[in-house]
Amino acid sequence: ALYARRLYLWPRFKAEVHESLPKEVLEPCVVEVSQPLTPRMQAIQDGLWDVMKACLKELRRVAKGTLDTSDIDTDDTCGLFRDVEEQLWRQIRGARHTVGTKTRQIVRDIGTLRRLVGHLLRL
Repeated sequence: ALYARRLYLWPRFKAEVHESLPKEVLEPCVVEVSQPLTPRMQAIQDGLWDVMKACLKELRRVAKGTLDTSDIDTDDTCGLFRDVEEQLWRQIRGARHTVGTKTRQIVRDIGTLRRLVGHLLRL
């Protein structure tokens, strides 16, 4: 597959390079850097979480019996980072004729809010 007529393999090359490098270079050093949110960004994020929790509460009320929202925990903000919108759309596709327009709009709103939180954290 290489279309090489002559192939020379030098297995000692890696060993020679490994021996010639200092030990500090060979061991990786991982440094985690994080930037805290500004107070205004934190306030925006808290507001978005509150609105998202309200939307999930409304979705549970409106779509009682048609959608399974038991695996979505509104108290766990890390759980809201999962692709909640995609899970709900999969359920809606299965029961398309029983889901109303208000339910679909709430699912779209939840997705929009999730994307806004993601954009806020990327600033």
